[in-house]
Amino acid sequence: MVAIFLHIVSHDIKNRIVRRQFARSGETFSRQFNAVLIAVLRLHELLLRKPEPILGSSTDERWKWFKNCLGALDGTYIKVNVSALDRPRYRTRKSEIATNVLGVVSQDMQFIYVLPGWEGSAADSRVLRDAISRTNGLKVPQGHYYLCDAGYPNGEGFLAPYRGQQYHLNDWDIPPNTPAEFFNMKHSSAQNVVERAFGLLKGQWAILRGRSYYPIKIQCRIILACCLLHNLIRREMPIDPLEQAIGESEEDNCDEDESVGNDHYTHIEISNAWTSWRDNLAREMFDQWRNKRCEIHVCLEKWMLWSNQHQFLEKKHQWTSIEDSKLVECLLELVNSGKWKADNGTFKPGYLQQLEKWICEKIPHCGLKAQPHIDSRIKMLKKQFHAISEMLGPSTSGFGWNEELKCVVAEKSVFDEWSKSHPNAKGLRNRPFPHYEDLATVFGKDCANGQGAMGFSETVDEIDKEVDNDANSEFDHLSPIDDLIGSATNSHTNTATTSAQSSKKSRKRSRNEDPLVEVLTDTVKKFGDIQAVVGDSIRRIADSFQFETEGATRRMKVFDELKQIDGLTNEQRVKAGKLLVQNQAYIDFLFTLDDEFKLGFILRLFE
Repeated sequence: MVAIFLHIVSHDIKNRIVRRQFARSGETFSRQFNAVLIAVLRLHELLLRKPEPILGSSTDERWKWFKNCLGALDGTYIKVNVSALDRPRYRTRKSEIATNVLGVVSQDMQFIYVLPGWEGSAADSRVLRDAISRTNGLKVPQGHYYLCDAGYPNGEGFLAPYRGQQYHLNDWDIPPNTPAEFFNMKHSSAQNVVERAFGLLKGQWAILRGRSYYPIKIQCRIILACCLLHNLIRREMPIDPLEQAIGESEEDNCDEDESVGNDHYTHIEISNAWTSWRDNLAREMFDQWRNKRCEIHVCLEKWMLWSNQHQFLEKKHQWTSIEDSKLVECLLELVNSGKWKADNGTFKPGYLQQLEKWICEKIPHCGLKAQPHIDSRIKMLKKQFHAISEMLGPSTSGFGWNEELKCVVAEKSVFDEWSKSHPNAKGLRNRPFPHYEDLATVFGKDCANGQGAMGFSETVDEIDKEVDNDANSEFDHLSPIDDLIGSATNSHTNTATTSAQSSKKSRKRSRNEDPLVEVLTDTVKKFGDIQAVVGDSIRRIADSFQFETEGATRRMKVFDELKQIDGLTNEQRVKAGKLLVQNQAYIDFLFTLDDEFKLGFILRLFE
């Protein structure tokens, strides 16, 4: 079954195809597939890569610049199959239904940590904040860090590139001219190890390239299992044929081991000290590279002058409470009209112009334009609403909502600690937000909540609970969607079982709380009873037809039987045949008699 499991995940084979190829039932393959899947997940402590920092003596051109770096992280989208109600939350900016998977990779392209399950609409930084706040989540020891792209904040433990600088440069064609550009060039060369790891992962396992038809929970487990198998392949096959095929090569430079501390970063906090450390690192890297090449492209003083240039910002519009209330009122009109809400949770093109028209009608001479006033204000309200919703969510504690003042209430220490890892929440404590209930109608149901996101430890714990609580469940909740239908059909076609089996199934069925399943179960059971009655009637009708056919055959053979009886004249044979064909019972009795009694029976008919 291990080979069949690998065949399914590597070629994205459906359950119905596999059972036809191997001539086994779909229930067998579904049960064994999930058994192998669970077994692979239980090996996560052995197959996950342990992070090892880059040493100062490293000679790797990609990583020698980043001392104490543990690896790189990034997010990727993997298509999933969810219900129509959940699709707006899982819809990405490219209108695909996918889950946002966080992957943390070592220098040799092995996964250190993986967190699937977050909705595709969730930002990468939000997924990372959730990962480091979990009990068994991503651990970043003090003094160490991971490389990340510009989609993540440049905070302690996570080193991001400079924004607004060229990123993909090289030493010969387009050389860097400033420390920031050189830092981005080396950062890009090292950080893309996670992109290559994702490329190999999806190249090896075809089930991750398309939208599979498993439930979202099983799809997330498959993603975790594929990452573990990827690590096993990297560990046992130093030369990967697939990696050579895509023109990539990687050496294992993690032969030395160095212990790391037990103190870890528990949140992402942007600090001036970390920014200054990055600036110093960039200058140091640039000076080393410049001295080695013996060329000076742009001196450090010119870069400092360039970076400190004053930028004049356009004066922003100061929104009033009346303008905010009218804007929210117009947003509710858009939602209630049913014409402007798109399937991906946003509004259809042209909604800003419609809002501008309505607001100008409600507040004449306000001077509000679709761009940039209304657009930027909607983004601000949406950001604040999501920040408050996250604070009041079921997974947090220490926050409350004051109905009179319409604001978030919490102790200052709790709120300050929360704000370190959630910068959008800054300033919202005890600050009135009167439109929270109305904005819940506009943005609430499309907000990503990350309820399905689980790492390796959480997944294994959940599997153990399912094994303990649902060991006797009638329907295999790990089965694919198309296999659930088949297993339900097979379970009700064998209704003529023993009473003990029937009572056992009734006990299992009573555990299912889904009313739709109960209705379908009762309907199938009634249909089985009706089918049994109809089958019995058809059987009796068939027996009657068969008896009539056998009687007609015997009537055709009566005269042949009479010719074989000695002692009868031809006239007596004709008369006896006339009497026999008038009574089918006489014919049946004649054919049951021995030859020595047949003459006496015929003569008795003439009396």
